[in-house]
Amino acid sequence: MSTSEVDRLLHAQVLKREAVKEQAYRAERERLEAEAQERLGMGGTEMSSKELRKVVDSDRRMYYRTEELNDKLYIHYKGWRELKNLDGWTGLKALYAECNAFAAITGLQNCRQLRSLFLQDNCIGHISGLENCTELWSLNLSGNFIERIEGLENCTKLNTLIISKNKIGFGGLEDLEGLVGSSVCSLDIQDNKIEDPDVLPEVLQQMPDLRVLYLKGNPAAKKIVNYRKTLTANLKELRYIDDRPVFEDDRRCSEAFNRGGIEEERAEKRLIREEKQKKHDDNMKAFQRMIEDSRREKKERESMRSEDKYTDDTDPVEDYEKKMKRRLDAWKEENKADLQDDARIHAEKCLKAEREGKSAPADEADSEADAPQKADACEVRDDGPSTGGDTGADLDEPKLQQADNRKLVYDDIWDDGQREIPDVAAEPEKKKDERKLVYDDIWDDVSSGPPASESMGSKVPAALASALKAKMQEAATSEPFMPWATGGGLCGLDDIAPSSSAVQSRKEVQRSEAAEQSSESQGSWHSKYLEKVTATQAQVQKKAPLIFEPSSRVPAAAAAAAPPPVSESAAEAAGGGELDEMD
Repeated sequence: MSTSEVDRLLHAQVLKREAVKEQAYRAERERLEAEAQERLGMGGTEMSSKELRKVVDSDRRMYYRTEELNDKLYIHYKGWRELKNLDGWTGLKALYAECNAFAAITGLQNCRQLRSLFLQDNCIGHISGLENCTELWSLNLSGNFIERIEGLENCTKLNTLIISKNKIGFGGLEDLEGLVGSSVCSLDIQDNKIEDPDVLPEVLQQMPDLRVLYLKGNPAAKKIVNYRKTLTANLKELRYIDDRPVFEDDRRCSEAFNRGGIEEERAEKRLIREEKQKKHDDNMKAFQRMIEDSRREKKERESMRSEDKYTDDTDPVEDYEKKMKRRLDAWKEENKADLQDDARIHAEKCLKAEREGKSAPADEADSEADAPQKADACEVRDDGPSTGGDTGADLDEPKLQQADNRKLVYDDIWDDGQREIPDVAAEPEKKKDERKLVYDDIWDDVSSGPPASESMGSKVPAALASALKAKMQEAATSEPFMPWATGGGLCGLDDIAPSSSAVQSRKEVQRSEAAEQSSESQGSWHSKYLEKVTATQAQVQKKAPLIFEPSSRVPAAAAAAAPPPVSESAAEAAGGGELDEMD
């Protein structure tokens, strides 16, 4: 045997061994993938009773463990290829089986109470298996491969049929013959292959219960002239087309357009506007008549009541409002114990105890656990000084004498705040201040107002008025009044009397200035004010004592209160030297 033959035999044996290994590897991989799919439930299993039991056990709050007691079942996104093993689900009313791989509608023979069936996004090629579903109300078959509408003869209660995004229309109008005379109210056949515009008279007009229609996405929608107006005018019971509803005004305009074109439609629109305006005017007139009738009835009622010997309170005839009020009051009286507001009573007791300076009362019916709830039910508003809720042992005497002006504010949700708590501590009535403000201009030498006795009126006795007048005349002829120099009517450090030499020098200066002013003509208050400011600034710069002019009008009370001059020794004893230095 040559070397080449040996090599070929060895190579063949190696290939055999590798093929066996490859086959074992593929088998193991398929086994692992099948286990993973079965474990995850992502299309690797069939719709068996075991898998349905897993669905039931997955949510105990939604499903009963007894199959016939369940009225709904969710098996969407399972990847199952065949719809079966639903024989025990006899009470099923809603089946959600979208997004699977079902090729046909099967296994629903015992589901006779089924009302909603959702089979969108599957692989269904034709409609069948619904012979026993006589109670079916809603059927969703969108996103499948259906080419013809059929098998719905026994579904006499079918109201909603969604069969969009299929292949209906390749066979012409024969694919839609199953809809003729059906009970379908809402039809969604958009995004199909319907091309014949005769679908309107031959199919849609033969559906007596049709109210909602979705036809867009089909070639026939573009071939129908004046698509929306034509559908509205020919389908008398239609209420919704594609993307918006059909109103009565739209229907009238569409019918007018079909009768006479655009001119007829415009005339119909004008007529609609006039009818709306007339209806509005009629409503306003009716409202005005209602107001007038009400006023007239009120006047008649008042006039009749004025002639009647009875009043509203004493009238023996009981109207409806009085009757209901009487019944309500009687019911409240009978159920007084049940309607008693414990939280309000407790709050009133607490407030009363605080005002009396005592601790909170221990209510037998209340417990400490209920205290936060009762505290939330009331609010104590502090409008003045109060005791603050302290006990009698901790209160001071001044605090006890203060009045507690706090008020209890309680909002009752049952009687809308009609009940009120009387104010225990009413505020004392304040006396009205009838005093008058008398202001004398210090710059005017001539008084513009009446004398003091006249301005005070009848409140000053005649004897006191004459005494004040005499004092004022005496003060005008005597020495000038200088409380800042004599300390009269002052307090504190200002009450210390200055030295007699300082007082005498200031008197002489003031007398000289008064003589100069009397000889000169009287100027305006502004010029006097400037002179005084200038004199004040000059004195401040020279550090001289301030000198004020004596007023020609000195109050009698101030003149009478001026103390006699003090001696020099007394002034020095009181510290007059310091005052001289300060001045």
